[in-house]
Formats: sequence, C-alpha cells, structure tokens
Amino acid sequence: NNQRIVLNSDLPVSLRPYRTSPVEEQEIKSQVEKLLQAGLIKESNSPYSSPVTLAFKRDEGKKTRLCIDFRKLNALCKSDSEPLPLMDSLLDKLSKAKIFSSLDLASGYWHVPIHPKDTEKLAFCTNFGLYEWCRLPFGIKVAPAIFNRLIRRILTKYKIDFACNYFDDIIVYSSSELEHWKHLKTIFEICEKENIKLKLSKCVFAQTKISFLGYEIEQDNNQRIVLNSDLPVSLRPYRTSPVEEQEIKSQVEKLLQAGLIKESNSPYSSPVTLAFKRDEGKKTRLCIDFRKLNALCKSDSEPLPLMDSLLDKLSKAKIFSSLDLASGYWHVPIHPKDTEKLAFCTNFGLYEWCRLPFGIKVAPAIFNRLIRRILTKYKIDFACNYFDDIIVYSSSELEHWKHLKTIFEICEKENIKLKLSKCVFAQTKISFLGYEIEQGKVSPNNANIFPPSARVVRQQGPCYRKTCEVGQVTFKILLKF
Repeated sequence: NNQRIVLNSDLPVSLRPYRTSPVEEQEIKSQVEKLLQAGLIKESNSPYSSPVTLAFKRDEGKKTRLCIDFRKLNALCKSDSEPLPLMDSLLDKLSKAKIFSSLDLASGYWHVPIHPKDTEKLAFCTNFGLYEWCRLPFGIKVAPAIFNRLIRRILTKYKIDFACNYFDDIIVYSSSELEHWKHLKTIFEICEKENIKLKLSKCVFAQTKISFLGYEIEQDNNQRIVLNSDLPVSLRPYRTSPVEEQEIKSQVEKLLQAGLIKESNSPYSSPVTLAFKRDEGKKTRLCIDFRKLNALCKSDSEPLPLMDSLLDKLSKAKIFSSLDLASGYWHVPIHPKDTEKLAFCTNFGLYEWCRLPFGIKVAPAIFNRLIRRILTKYKIDFACNYFDDIIVYSSSELEHWKHLKTIFEICEKENIKLKLSKCVFAQTKISFLGYEIEQGKVSPNNANIFPPSARVVRQQGPCYRKTCEVGQVTFKILLKF
C-alpha cells in the first residue's frame, strides 16, 4: 500500500529555506515537533529540499498550517490521471435521498504511507533542520488523485452504494432515518478496519439538508422557477367577451377548489386566454400567455428521450400499453418562493399557480426529469416515457400484466394519476410519436404519410425517410414538385 512518487528527472530539487520571523520560526518548530512525535515525518539527509511557510487556517481563527512549497518538485512530478468524480453524477445520486451525513477525514492525505525509496523526494527544509515525509503531504501535485483512488477503492471493496466521496469529504445518503443509521454503522466499521480517522468537529450526522460542493441538497420536491432578471413581468388582462369571461371564471373556480391555484398579490402578471381542446369538441382550456415570462426563464437542458432509441426498444416487444397522465404537469408542486412568478390576471382578479402550469418554458424538461427519475428509482426497464405518455412493453401477455401491476403500484406510491379515457391496454399494435409499432415492425402512422401539400412533404419527408420504401432518391424527386 506504500505510495510511489515518480519524477520525470533524477536531478534533485534543492531550495534554501525561506526567511521567517522569530515568532513564525517558533510556530514552525512547534508543528514540526508534533509531526515527528506522530511519526508523519522524520529527520533527513536527502539531496531534495523544498522550503516551508505558514498559512492561516480558514475556519480556525488564528491557527496556522505548515505548508511546503512543492512547486519546483511538482514541475517534475509524473501526472496521475485518476478521474475525479463527476459533480453532476454525485449531485444526481444525492438528489434522490432524504437523510444525509457528511464525514470529514482527519488530515486525509496522511492516511497514505509513502514508499521508503521515495520519502527523500518529499524532504523539506527549515532554518533548524531537514525533514522528510513518511506520509502523503498536502501540496504535492499527485496527492488528490492518489487519495481519491484510495477512498474509491475502499468503497468499491465493500460494495458501498450509499456513500460517495469527493477527496476527503464522504457523504452518506439514505432514503429513511432507520436505513441511515444502519448505513452509518457500516461506514464506521469500515473506517475502523481500514484505520481511517474522522474529524468529528467537522462531521454532520442525519441531516435533511446538507452543503456539498457549493450546493445545498435538500429533499424538496417543490420545483424552482429561476429567472435571469429580478424585474417582474406585469401585463394587463386580455379583453374577453361575456361568454368567455364566464368560462374563464368557471375554470378558475375549479382550479381554486382543486388547490392548483390560489389568490395572489404578486408583482408578476401574465394574461389568460381560452383555447379549444383538440379532441373534446367545444370544450375549452384555460391558457396563460407566458411568452414575456418565458423570455426571462433560465433554460433547463434536461435531454429529451431520443426518438430512435425509444422506437428501437419498442420494436423488440409484442404487447403494449399506452398510459396517459391526467394533467401531467400538475403533478409537480412549485416552491412557495416561486409561485408569485406564475401569477396570471383575469378581469376579475389575480391568481398564482401552486403547481407547474402548461405554457411555462421549462415545464417539459421539469416534467420529463420527474418521470425519468421515478422510472430509474424503481429500476424499470419495461417502460419508457415521452413527456406525459408512458409506454409499457413486454414480450408476452402474461409478462405484460405483471409489468402493468408494477407500474400501477408505482403510480399509487408516487401519487401519479392516469387519464383512463386516453389509456390503451395490452395491444399488439400501438401508435407512438407518429409511428405504428406492431410485431417488431415500425412504420409511419397512415394519418401522417398523406401530405395535403408539397410544403408538408418538404417538412415531414426527412422524418420518415428511414421507414418509407420510396427511399432517399425518390424523396429528392418529390422535393422538385
């Protein structure tokens, strides 16, 4: 387990000690004495020599830390390409947990012993002697990679999937308090076996909110709406006919009773209008004109599912069910601090959304992330989603009913409501994203391959080139008309 320090040159780096005041020299002498007693350093006659200096500890008042200026030695150090954990991956793991503990390793790098042949390379000079490190010191170029590898290997060795590390910070995360204490017990037993010491004054246990990598992580399902400006968007209500106003009033009343909106005194205000529902005759939908607010909305780059990947998965199945979520976006609660941004005005009052409304720029990404995380959380590999459409697919009818039962149980746990009138169950042929899927074959939906004009051919032709028999050559000919 002794760590090697590999240099690109055999020529020793030797520098004179820095000039220090009597007070500084006394402090350096005191700290060197403690390191000698702890067995972390030893006296040396090495040809290498790096100077020392003192730095104040950021969080401990006037206490100082002994620092070695390894810049010249680092220039010769062979690089270590140990990959550091991806911040996004770590945050994604933590975002699914409810209880957290943060463990800080006491002088983390000092847990790593240095190979006897390489201790001389880590020599440092003072005005009262030369010493060399027996343990991995702070400041050496390869120290972060070496230490990160050590912790990663330990977590992998014990198959720990409820903790992650970033250098000397270890976060233990769990979905319940009872589970969390079991996880902590396991980690403490590992620390004892591997002789890893923790700094209790910096450890935080069983918290629902924790700071990590400059972020605050808290199990809060309320969605934030982030704007690029603090200047409120305020517009007057649109003019409406008496009939339209009565319809708007009726729908607002229903939304109030359902707890989806509430009365508001927000400085924000977006106007409302009515739109006919495509598949429900003369029924209308209350629409908010969020265009001005959307211009200020911070973009959300949540990737949408790739159509080709989804169709490829479905083409291998034989039985399908299509589940449509009832008013999908309304499943997502809005953070209390952001509901005022989603205020809308009518000729009879101002209201604000408590749930994610249709029409807001980031709504598709937010909702898609919600469904993706739920499917990932339960390790579902027999269903896929595209916004509020969920397709359950199976290779046999018996297997399909088991899959549907699992999905219904998840919907019940996660409080997801389905619109039964739009759901289709246990079909051998299904329409999805403009395609018809049946017995391993994917073909364009008939309603989409009879274009009413040449303009539509130009717009939609490339989408269906993969599945149309006419092929690329014929498509080029069609474009001439």
